[in-house]
Amino acid sequence: MRVASGQRGSVSRSVARALARAAVVGAVALSSSLGAVRGADALAGAVAPGMQERRTTYDGLARRYLLYVPRSYDGTRAVPLVLVLHGGSMVPEDMTKPKIGMVEAAERYGFLCAYPQAYIPKGDGYVWSELPRDVAPPGFPWVDDHGFIRAVVEEIERDCRVDWRRIYCSGFSSGGKQTMWQGGVNFDKFAAIATFGCAGGNKFGAGEPWIFPPDPPVPMPILMVNGKADPKIPWYGETGPGGAESASVEETVQFWVRANACSPAPAVAIAPSATGLVVRRTYAGPAGGDAVHVGVENLKHEWPAEIAGIRSARIVADFFLAHPKP
Repeated sequence: MRVASGQRGSVSRSVARALARAAVVGAVALSSSLGAVRGADALAGAVAPGMQERRTTYDGLARRYLLYVPRSYDGTRAVPLVLVLHGGSMVPEDMTKPKIGMVEAAERYGFLCAYPQAYIPKGDGYVWSELPRDVAPPGFPWVDDHGFIRAVVEEIERDCRVDWRRIYCSGFSSGGKQTMWQGGVNFDKFAAIATFGCAGGNKFGAGEPWIFPPDPPVPMPILMVNGKADPKIPWYGETGPGGAESASVEETVQFWVRANACSPAPAVAIAPSATGLVVRRTYAGPAGGDAVHVGVENLKHEWPAEIAGIRSARIVADFFLAHPKP
C-alpha cells in the first residue's frame, strides 16, 4: 500500500476530428478481432441481447448488477467487457441513461457492458467501499467491493465469450475512486480504466497523509475527466461540501504518471467546447501505459454527454480500445 503526501495545468477542430476518426477505426478493429476466448461454449451463445438484471451472493451478501448485451453478440467470438460504476447516492440504472451513452457505445462497438451496484446505502442509492479492510479506519463502513467487482467480471466470463485482453473499468464520482482502486488491486483483470468527476486519495484527519491505491506492478492506462467548476471534487483538493475529502486533481494525475512510469512532459491539446476550454494532457507511458487527463473549464460534477462535440462514451471507448493488455 502506498501512502502519498503532498507531492503528488493547440488542438483545433482537427484534433476533435482526429478523435472521431480514431473511434471509428477502433470500432472496425474491434469488430474484426476475435481475441482470446473465455466462457463455456454451452453458455456463451445463450445470453440474450438487451439489458438484464443479475443477482448473486458474494461474501454472504446479496448483490446485483445489470448486464447489457449488444444485438451483435452471438457467442461466436470474444468481445470486450466494460464495467461502469455509479456514483454515490446512485444506482446502476442511473448510468444506463442516454446522457451517459455507454449503452449506445456498446451497440456501436459491440462490447458487453456491466453496471455493478454498491452495497452501502447512501441517500437515494448506494456508495462504494473503495478501501481495503486493513486500511479502513475503525467505524468506517466496509464491504469487500474489490472482490465483488472481480466476481462480477468472472461470472460474466463464465457465461459469455469475453476477450480477456479487453476488460475495462470506468466510473463516476465515488465509482471513479473505486475504479482507481480497481486499477491498483485488480490490475490482472483490467486493461485500462477511466474516471469522471473524481480525484484519488483518502485521508482521515487534518495533517494525515493521502492514501492512494497501490501501484500496479504493470502499467495501468488511465483516462481522467474533471471539471474545474466541480463543487464536490474541488480542483485543488481537500474538503468539498458534505465533508468529502480528495487529493487535488493534479496530485492524482501525477500519482498515475509516476505509477505508470510515464514521461513527465505531456503532449497538450486545447479545444473549445460549450462548457469552456478543454485541455487534454497525454503522458506517454511504456507499453502503452498512458495517463491522460482531460480538464474542462466550466464543467461541474457530472459525466457530460459530450466533450468538445464528441460523445463522452465514445471518447472512453476509443481510449479503451487503444489500450488492450499486451
